[in-house]
Amino acid sequence: MTTITITINENLEQKVSELAQQLHSSAEDIVTSILAKYFTDSSSSDTTNSFSELAKELPTFSCFGNQDPLAMQQTMRNEWN
Repeated sequence: MTTITITINENLEQKVSELAQQLHSSAEDIVTSILAKYFTDSSSSDTTNSFSELAKELPTFSCFGNQDPLAMQQTMRNEWN
């Protein structure tokens, strides 16, 4: 495995950090999953997809258990009510 350093805006960094916390994962794992999905999809389909279009597909990633992250969070919150 190779380590690289990227610079992203603070808003995106916050979103990745929040997502990692919700999934009990690391930010590195989230970014790696996103990039792996991007390159897998790119090799089998049109490569004109942008990173933002890929991010819209987050709920279909296996790390979400093929569930909508917001719906999953709301379900967990509703368990306590």
